Amino acid sequence: MYAIEKDVKAALGKKSRQIITFGRLCEEFRTWAEPQKSFERHKKYLIEAIKNEFGHLPVCEFPPLLLDQYKARKQSEGKSPATVNRYLSLVHVMFTKAAEWGFADEEISKRVHKIKLLKGEAKRTRFLLEPEADKLLAVCPAHLKPIVAIAIHTGMRKSEILSLTWGQVDTKNGYITLHETKNSEGRQVPINQTVRKTLKSIPRHIMNPHIFFYMGEELKDIKRSFATACDSAGIKDFTFHDLRHTFASWLVMRGVDLRTVMELLGHKSLKMVLRYAHLAPDHKSKAVQILDRKPRKVGKGG
Repeated sequence: MYAIEKDVKAALGKKSRQIITFGRLCEEFRTWAEPQKSFERHKKYLIEAIKNEFGHLPVCEFPPLLLDQYKARKQSEGKSPATVNRYLSLVHVMFTKAAEWGFADEEISKRVHKIKLLKGEAKRTRFLLEPEADKLLAVCPAHLKPIVAIAIHTGMRKSEILSLTWGQVDTKNGYITLHETKNSEGRQVPINQTVRKTLKSIPRHIMNPHIFFYMGEELKDIKRSFATACDSAGIKDFTFHDLRHTFASWLVMRGVDLRTVMELLGHKSLKMVLRYAHLAPDHKSKAVQILDRKPRKVGKGG
Protein backbone atom coordinates (compact mmCIF):
# COMPACT_ATOMS: atom_id res chain seq x y z
CA MET A 1 0.00 0.00 0.00
CA TYR A 2 1.28 3.45 -0.92
CA ALA A 3 2.13 5.79 1.98
CA ILE A 4 -0.27 8.43 0.72
CA GLU A 5 -3.07 5.84 0.70
CA LYS A 6 -2.35 5.07 4.38
CA ASP A 7 -2.62 8.78 5.16
CA VAL A 8 -6.01 8.97 3.45
CA LYS A 9 -7.31 5.97 5.40
CA ALA A 10 -6.10 7.51 8.65
CA ALA A 11 -7.87 10.77 7.82
CA LEU A 12 -11.06 8.87 7.07
CA GLY A 13 -11.04 7.33 10.52
CA LYS A 14 -11.22 10.79 12.09
CA LYS A 15 -14.28 11.92 10.13
CA SER A 16 -17.74 11.23 11.41
CA ARG A 17 -19.71 12.68 8.48
CA GLN A 18 -20.79 10.42 5.62
CA ILE A 19 -18.25 10.28 2.83
CA ILE A 20 -18.98 9.33 -0.76
CA THR A 21 -16.42 6.79 -1.89
CA PHE A 22 -15.00 6.33 -5.34
CA GLY A 23 -16.80 2.97 -5.37
CA ARG A 24 -20.13 4.76 -4.98
CA LEU A 25 -19.15 7.12 -7.79
CA CYS A 26 -18.41 4.09 -9.98
CA GLU A 27 -21.88 2.68 -9.34
CA GLU A 28 -23.59 5.98 -10.15
CA PHE A 29 -21.42 6.42 -13.23
CA ARG A 30 -22.21 2.88 -14.37
CA THR A 31 -25.95 3.64 -14.25
CA TRP A 32 -25.38 6.86 -16.17
CA ALA A 33 -23.19 5.16 -18.82
CA GLU A 34 -25.26 2.02 -19.43
CA PRO A 35 -27.35 3.48 -22.30
CA GLN A 36 -24.19 4.35 -24.23
CA LYS A 37 -23.27 2.03 -27.10
CA SER A 38 -19.68 1.70 -25.91
CA PHE A 39 -20.74 0.47 -22.46
CA GLU A 40 -21.07 -3.25 -23.20
CA ARG A 41 -18.00 -3.35 -25.45
CA HIS A 42 -15.44 -2.09 -22.98
CA LYS A 43 -16.58 0.68 -20.64
CA LYS A 44 -18.19 -1.60 -18.05
CA TYR A 45 -14.95 -3.59 -17.71
CA LEU A 46 -12.89 -0.43 -17.29
CA ILE A 47 -15.27 0.84 -14.61
CA GLU A 48 -14.97 -2.43 -12.70
CA ALA A 49 -11.17 -2.41 -12.89
CA ILE A 50 -10.98 1.17 -11.67
CA LYS A 51 -13.47 0.48 -8.88
CA ASN A 52 -11.36 -2.44 -7.65
CA GLU A 53 -8.33 -0.16 -7.59
CA PHE A 54 -9.72 3.00 -5.98
CA GLY A 55 -13.17 2.05 -4.69
CA HIS A 56 -12.38 2.51 -0.98
CA LEU A 57 -11.06 6.06 -1.35
CA PRO A 58 -13.17 9.17 -0.69
CA VAL A 59 -14.02 11.14 -3.82
CA CYS A 60 -13.68 14.47 -2.02
CA GLU A 61 -10.09 13.67 -0.93
CA PHE A 62 -8.90 11.58 -3.88
CA PRO A 63 -5.09 11.94 -4.17
CA PRO A 64 -4.13 12.60 -7.82
CA LEU A 65 -0.71 11.11 -7.04
CA LEU A 66 -2.33 7.67 -6.84
CA LEU A 67 -3.56 8.06 -10.42
CA ASP A 68 -0.07 8.98 -11.57
CA GLN A 69 1.31 5.92 -9.76
CA TYR A 70 -1.40 3.77 -11.32
CA LYS A 71 -0.42 5.08 -14.77
CA ALA A 72 3.24 4.20 -14.14
CA ARG A 73 2.37 0.74 -12.85
CA LYS A 74 0.24 -0.07 -15.90
CA GLN A 75 3.13 0.97 -18.13
CA SER A 76 5.54 -1.25 -16.20
CA GLU A 77 3.11 -4.14 -16.70
CA GLY A 78 3.49 -3.71 -20.44
CA LYS A 79 0.15 -2.04 -21.15
CA SER A 80 0.11 0.02 -24.34
CA PRO A 81 -0.31 3.81 -24.21
CA ALA A 82 -3.77 3.41 -25.76
CA THR A 83 -4.87 1.00 -23.01
CA VAL A 84 -3.47 3.15 -20.19
CA ASN A 85 -5.13 6.23 -21.67
CA ARG A 86 -8.52 4.50 -21.67
CA TYR A 87 -8.28 4.11 -17.89
CA LEU A 88 -7.06 7.67 -17.37
CA SER A 89 -9.67 9.18 -19.67
CA LEU A 90 -12.44 7.34 -17.87
CA VAL A 91 -11.26 8.60 -14.46
CA HIS A 92 -11.17 12.13 -15.89
CA VAL A 93 -14.77 11.83 -17.09
CA MET A 94 -15.88 10.32 -13.78
CA PHE A 95 -14.46 13.25 -11.82
CA THR A 96 -16.13 15.68 -14.19
CA LYS A 97 -19.44 13.99 -13.39
CA ALA A 98 -18.56 13.86 -9.68
CA ALA A 99 -18.26 17.65 -9.68
CA GLU A 100 -21.54 17.98 -11.59
CA TRP A 101 -23.33 15.66 -9.17
CA GLY A 102 -21.97 17.39 -6.07
CA PHE A 103 -19.83 14.43 -5.00
CA ALA A 104 -16.65 16.53 -5.10
CA ASP A 105 -15.52 20.11 -5.53
CA GLU A 106 -14.42 21.50 -8.88
CA GLU A 107 -10.93 21.84 -7.45
CA ILE A 108 -10.39 18.11 -6.95
CA SER A 109 -11.71 17.47 -10.46
CA LYS A 110 -9.22 19.98 -11.87
CA ARG A 111 -6.34 18.33 -9.97
CA VAL A 112 -7.26 14.90 -11.31
CA HIS A 113 -7.47 16.29 -14.86
CA LYS A 114 -3.89 17.53 -14.52
CA ILE A 115 -2.73 13.92 -14.69
CA LYS A 116 -1.85 13.85 -18.38
CA LEU A 117 -2.56 11.10 -20.87
CA LEU A 118 0.43 9.25 -22.28
CA LYS A 119 1.92 10.47 -25.52
CA GLY A 120 2.83 8.25 -28.42
CA GLU A 121 -0.52 6.49 -28.69
CA ALA A 122 -0.58 4.89 -32.11
CA LYS A 123 -3.73 5.31 -34.17
CA ARG A 124 -4.58 2.01 -35.81
CA THR A 125 -4.97 2.23 -39.58
CA ARG A 126 -5.02 -1.43 -40.60
CA PHE A 127 -6.94 -1.87 -43.84
CA LEU A 128 -7.45 -4.45 -46.55
CA LEU A 129 -6.12 -4.33 -50.07
CA GLU A 130 -8.71 -5.18 -52.72
CA PRO A 131 -7.49 -8.78 -53.29
CA GLU A 132 -7.69 -9.36 -49.51
CA ALA A 133 -11.22 -7.96 -49.39
CA ASP A 134 -12.26 -10.22 -52.26
CA LYS A 135 -10.76 -13.22 -50.48
CA LEU A 136 -12.54 -12.33 -47.22
CA LEU A 137 -15.92 -11.90 -48.91
CA ALA A 138 -15.46 -15.23 -50.69
CA VAL A 139 -15.17 -17.17 -47.42
CA CYS A 140 -17.85 -15.30 -45.45
CA PRO A 141 -20.94 -17.38 -44.59
CA ALA A 142 -24.25 -16.24 -46.05
CA HIS A 143 -25.34 -14.25 -42.99
CA LEU A 144 -22.00 -12.43 -42.73
CA LYS A 145 -21.17 -11.59 -46.35
CA PRO A 146 -23.69 -8.72 -46.81
CA ILE A 147 -22.64 -7.18 -43.48
CA VAL A 148 -18.98 -7.13 -44.50
CA ALA A 149 -19.81 -5.78 -47.96
CA ILE A 150 -21.89 -2.95 -46.52
CA ALA A 151 -19.15 -2.10 -44.01
CA ILE A 152 -16.52 -1.85 -46.76
CA HIS A 153 -18.70 0.32 -48.98
CA THR A 154 -20.24 2.65 -46.38
CA GLY A 155 -17.75 2.88 -43.50
CA MET A 156 -20.57 2.26 -41.03
CA ARG A 157 -19.78 0.85 -37.60
CA LYS A 158 -20.75 -2.71 -36.69
CA SER A 159 -23.42 -1.58 -34.22
CA GLU A 160 -24.92 0.76 -36.84
CA ILE A 161 -25.14 -2.04 -39.41
CA LEU A 162 -26.51 -4.75 -37.12
CA SER A 163 -29.25 -2.45 -35.83
CA LEU A 164 -30.43 -1.42 -39.30
CA THR A 165 -34.11 -1.67 -40.18
CA TRP A 166 -35.65 -1.52 -43.64
CA GLY A 167 -37.26 1.78 -42.76
CA GLN A 168 -33.80 3.37 -42.63
CA VAL A 169 -32.98 2.35 -46.21
CA ASP A 170 -33.88 4.45 -49.23
CA THR A 171 -32.44 2.68 -52.26
CA LYS A 172 -34.33 4.94 -54.65
CA ASN A 173 -32.61 8.13 -53.46
CA GLY A 174 -29.46 6.29 -52.46
CA TYR A 175 -28.92 6.68 -48.74
CA ILE A 176 -29.28 5.03 -45.34
CA THR A 177 -30.49 7.14 -42.44
CA LEU A 178 -28.77 6.63 -39.09
CA HIS A 179 -30.94 8.10 -36.35
CA GLU A 180 -28.32 7.90 -33.61
CA THR A 181 -24.59 7.41 -34.00
CA LYS A 182 -21.56 7.27 -31.71
CA ASN A 183 -21.62 11.07 -31.73
CA SER A 184 -25.29 10.97 -30.61
CA GLU A 185 -26.31 12.65 -33.85
CA GLY A 186 -28.10 11.32 -36.90
CA ARG A 187 -26.61 11.31 -40.37
CA GLN A 188 -27.38 10.13 -43.87
CA VAL A 189 -25.00 7.57 -45.38
CA PRO A 190 -24.86 7.58 -49.20
CA ILE A 191 -24.89 4.14 -50.82
CA ASN A 192 -23.42 2.91 -54.10
CA GLN A 193 -24.57 0.20 -56.51
CA THR A 194 -22.72 -2.51 -54.57
CA VAL A 195 -24.71 -1.69 -51.42
CA ARG A 196 -27.97 -1.45 -53.39
CA LYS A 197 -27.45 -4.90 -54.88
CA THR A 198 -26.41 -6.32 -51.52
CA LEU A 199 -29.52 -5.02 -49.78
CA LYS A 200 -31.81 -6.25 -52.56
CA SER A 201 -30.34 -9.75 -52.18
CA ILE A 202 -31.36 -9.99 -48.52
CA PRO A 203 -34.76 -11.61 -47.87
CA ARG A 204 -37.10 -9.64 -45.64
CA HIS A 205 -38.51 -11.03 -42.41
CA ILE A 206 -42.30 -10.86 -42.48
CA MET A 207 -42.81 -9.95 -38.81
CA ASN A 208 -39.65 -7.98 -38.03
CA PRO A 209 -38.32 -4.73 -39.55
CA HIS A 210 -34.64 -5.56 -38.89
CA ILE A 211 -32.45 -6.48 -41.84
CA PHE A 212 -29.96 -8.98 -40.45
CA PHE A 213 -30.95 -12.35 -39.03
CA TYR A 214 -29.33 -15.70 -38.34
CA MET A 215 -31.32 -18.87 -37.72
CA GLY A 216 -34.47 -16.79 -37.33
CA GLU A 217 -32.97 -14.54 -34.65
CA GLU A 218 -31.80 -10.95 -34.95
CA LEU A 219 -28.02 -10.74 -35.14
CA LYS A 220 -26.56 -9.18 -32.01
CA ASP A 221 -22.90 -9.88 -32.67
CA ILE A 222 -20.71 -11.45 -35.34
CA LYS A 223 -17.37 -11.52 -33.54
CA ARG A 224 -16.87 -15.28 -33.77
CA SER A 225 -17.99 -15.73 -37.38
CA PHE A 226 -15.94 -12.73 -38.51
CA ALA A 227 -12.81 -14.03 -36.79
CA THR A 228 -13.34 -17.44 -38.42
CA ALA A 229 -13.74 -15.84 -41.85
CA CYS A 230 -10.53 -13.84 -41.39
CA ASP A 231 -8.65 -17.01 -40.42
CA SER A 232 -10.01 -18.83 -43.46
CA ALA A 233 -8.93 -15.96 -45.72
CA GLY A 234 -5.46 -15.86 -44.13
CA ILE A 235 -6.00 -12.32 -42.85
CA LYS A 236 -4.17 -11.65 -39.58
CA ASP A 237 -4.45 -8.89 -36.98
CA PHE A 238 -7.75 -7.58 -38.36
CA THR A 239 -10.93 -6.47 -36.60
CA PHE A 240 -14.36 -5.59 -37.92
CA HIS A 241 -13.71 -1.92 -37.15
CA ASP A 242 -10.77 -2.10 -39.57
CA LEU A 243 -13.34 -2.38 -42.38
CA ARG A 244 -14.15 1.24 -41.55
CA HIS A 245 -10.46 2.06 -42.06
CA THR A 246 -10.61 0.10 -45.31
CA PHE A 247 -13.50 2.25 -46.55
CA ALA A 248 -11.65 5.49 -45.71
CA SER A 249 -8.31 4.27 -47.06
CA TRP A 250 -9.76 3.20 -50.40
CA LEU A 251 -11.48 6.58 -50.81
CA VAL A 252 -8.25 8.49 -50.14
CA MET A 253 -6.25 6.26 -52.49
CA ARG A 254 -8.80 7.02 -55.20
CA GLY A 255 -8.33 10.74 -54.75
CA VAL A 256 -11.22 11.69 -52.46
CA ASP A 257 -10.30 14.68 -50.29
CA LEU A 258 -9.99 14.28 -46.52
CA ARG A 259 -12.87 16.64 -45.70
CA THR A 260 -15.27 14.52 -47.74
CA VAL A 261 -13.94 11.36 -46.07
CA MET A 262 -14.44 13.05 -42.70
CA GLU A 263 -18.08 13.79 -43.53
CA LEU A 264 -18.72 10.28 -44.85
CA LEU A 265 -17.33 8.76 -41.64
CA GLY A 266 -19.42 11.12 -39.52
CA HIS A 267 -16.46 12.76 -37.78
CA LYS A 268 -16.59 16.32 -36.51
CA SER A 269 -13.00 17.33 -37.23
CA LEU A 270 -10.22 16.53 -39.67
CA LYS A 271 -8.02 15.30 -36.83
CA MET A 272 -9.58 11.83 -36.98
CA VAL A 273 -8.93 11.40 -40.71
CA LEU A 274 -5.42 12.83 -40.95
CA ARG A 275 -4.13 9.30 -40.36
CA TYR A 276 -5.12 8.54 -43.97
CA ALA A 277 -3.28 11.51 -45.51
CA HIS A 278 -0.16 9.47 -46.29
CA LEU A 279 -2.20 7.29 -48.65
CA ALA A 280 -2.44 10.21 -51.07
CA PRO A 281 1.28 11.13 -51.31
CA ASP A 282 0.84 13.16 -54.48
CA HIS A 283 -1.90 15.49 -53.23
CA LYS A 284 0.59 18.20 -52.18
CA SER A 285 2.43 17.88 -55.46
CA LYS A 286 -0.81 18.28 -57.40
CA ALA A 287 -1.74 21.29 -55.31
CA VAL A 288 1.34 23.31 -56.24
CA GLN A 289 0.92 22.50 -59.93
CA ILE A 290 -1.95 24.97 -59.90
CA LEU A 291 0.63 27.75 -59.70
CA ASP A 292 2.06 26.69 -63.08
CA ARG A 293 -1.12 27.86 -64.76
CA LYS A 294 -1.10 31.44 -65.95
CA PRO A 295 -3.64 33.59 -64.14
CA ARG A 296 -6.64 34.58 -66.20
CA LYS A 297 -6.46 38.15 -67.39
CA VAL A 298 -9.12 40.39 -65.96
CA GLY A 299 -10.65 42.96 -68.29
CA LYS A 300 -10.54 46.64 -67.65
CA GLY A 301 -14.19 46.61 -66.63
CA GLY A 302 -13.52 44.43 -63.71
